[in-house]
Amino acid sequence: MVFPTIPTNAIRDQFAFHTTGSTTCALVNLHHHVGYMLETNNYVRCLTIDFSKAFDVMNHSVLLSKVSALELPDSVHNWIDSFVIGRRKICAINGMCSPVLPISRGGIIQGSGVGPTFYIILKSDLNPLSANNVLSKYADDLNLLVLQHCDVSLATEFDHIRKWADDNKMTINTTKTKEIVLRLQRRELMLLTNGVFDVS
Repeated sequence: MVFPTIPTNAIRDQFAFHTTGSTTCALVNLHHHVGYMLETNNYVRCLTIDFSKAFDVMNHSVLLSKVSALELPDSVHNWIDSFVIGRRKICAINGMCSPVLPISRGGIIQGSGVGPTFYIILKSDLNPLSANNVLSKYADDLNLLVLQHCDVSLATEFDHIRKWADDNKMTINTTKTKEIVLRLQRRELMLLTNGVFDVS
């Protein structure tokens, strides 16, 4: 009931956690955009970004504020509030149980039916600054494609993503964040100038 209320344009770049998404779709999408970009550029910069323990640290207040913007019945909003807020935990080892304690860090139960949908909602408003650059999402991983010649640089786009992460109480795993430069192995353009072919 929650997923259909997410605007289509808000999830067009997310390839996990829904029926029409898969790793194959994510790779095809990435390949398509890189190929298209290389038609007019010598190279494309790709920044692979990973969020640290994304499900475990998902901030409840941030999530609920985004859920509240969806057109859901009040009863569903109330159910989501009760599902997210006030959760408690207990640890059992060898028949011994710890005291029941509140979960203060946030997070969403992994393996729950609605957890992945909540994560899609959380990241649905993360978009590149430039319409010429491309952001592709798969679960808690991002691939940012930036043209060789672009109005917004890779550094500026990354600063924008870091600010989004700060605002949404998420942490970027910088040790897993890498840049890949994608280029054609050999580019030869045949240009006809005054009846003479010139290879450049």
